[in-house]
Amino acid sequence: MQAKGGKAVMLRTLFVFCLISGAAIVIAACVIHLQKDDREHPLSPGVLLLKTELAPLDLEGLAVHTPAFEEYRKYYHLNFEDAEHVWGTISSETYQIATHIFIPPAARATVFLVHGYLDHVGRLAPLIQDCLDRQLIVVAYDLPGHGLSSGKRAYIDSFEVYAAVFQDVFRYCRGFLPTPYYVIGHSTGSSIVLEFLRQREQQPFRAIVFLAPLIHHRFWRLSKFAYALAKPFRVKSIPRKRTPPSTNPEFVSFATQDPMQNARVPLRWVAEVFEWNREIHDMDVLALPLMLIQGTHDSIVDWKYNIPFLQAKIQGLSVRMIEGAEHQLIHEPPALQHEVFHAIDEWFDAHQ
Repeated sequence: MQAKGGKAVMLRTLFVFCLISGAAIVIAACVIHLQKDDREHPLSPGVLLLKTELAPLDLEGLAVHTPAFEEYRKYYHLNFEDAEHVWGTISSETYQIATHIFIPPAARATVFLVHGYLDHVGRLAPLIQDCLDRQLIVVAYDLPGHGLSSGKRAYIDSFEVYAAVFQDVFRYCRGFLPTPYYVIGHSTGSSIVLEFLRQREQQPFRAIVFLAPLIHHRFWRLSKFAYALAKPFRVKSIPRKRTPPSTNPEFVSFATQDPMQNARVPLRWVAEVFEWNREIHDMDVLALPLMLIQGTHDSIVDWKYNIPFLQAKIQGLSVRMIEGAEHQLIHEPPALQHEVFHAIDEWFDAHQ
């Protein structure tokens, strides 16, 4: 009897271990991107130095470009010709938010860019270039805990904090930069813009674009089950998914070498995604000039759930599907990337 009892305990222990191991794997697979230790990357010392050089953003002063900043701009292809690059920090909540403003010579409007989870401004270079080509001033910032911004890496207390930070960046810039205003959010960046807009009685944007927006990620129910299993064991974080979500080999190679990537995903962030979804489930219908651009081969978000959800919540929503495109829409091969940028350009042209 004791042998049978001991065997039963051992089997139960093994079963629990397998469940928890599976939970970590499932949640990691459902969040995003890659895991890599980049402390040995040649840019890493410059990034550390750059963080010490950050000063409050001053749109009325002269932009200071140090050697470390020039190295950063060159590495991420942010050294655009014929565009002034002003950068600095904006204080928001408990964070110092690294903010970049790119000003073309004949600026006619302003667009705000909000990157996705585990990304940063350096990953927005192709989109910034497209906007500059259209003579749009570009405002882009690193989310809290991302890129050059302060904060615990990849961590957030709530999606309301994300929205509050965006509001502070917008409030600062609108005192200096010309209207009309546009906004583009990618993945979690779209979620942040949506949270910002649903808290306001009047929305300030002439046109809005969501790129592969996050409402549900893939394997949503399975990941919630896995999270519930892992939570009692006080797991704090999990490794990132290793494969960048793109069909462009050049971007995949670049992304796997990116020294500003976060290596792990805090489970608190996963919990806040679930909490935010509960909050928006009964949100009021919003009338917005919004275009949603979505790749059919997206391996990160559950677009078959997300699009109907947003169609029910956003009056006037326009949807553009990009056949064969993955999650990183602005980093797809040239033909698909052109299709994405053309859709954005058409939408903005229709809402001048």
